[in-house]
Amino acid sequence: MRQSIASPMYDFMLSISPTYLLYYLPLIIAISLVFGATRHEDLRLILRHAAHTARWITGFMAIVFAVLLVMDWMV
Repeated sequence: MRQSIASPMYDFMLSISPTYLLYYLPLIIAISLVFGATRHEDLRLILRHAAHTARWITGFMAIVFAVLLVMDWMV
């Protein structure tokens, strides 16, 4: 059985509320729409580009999360 040693960093991460994840959705929508609007003028192309950008950012964040999760599991 794995025993964990309490460290200040680990305690800080546990104190963060999961409701902060609710900021992710409006933030990703805003970033994706602005990024798409700087590339195109047609609304359909803006929305398509925004969806692609949102998927890319979400995928990147998921990969980083998975790497950190595996690293935490290994330590």
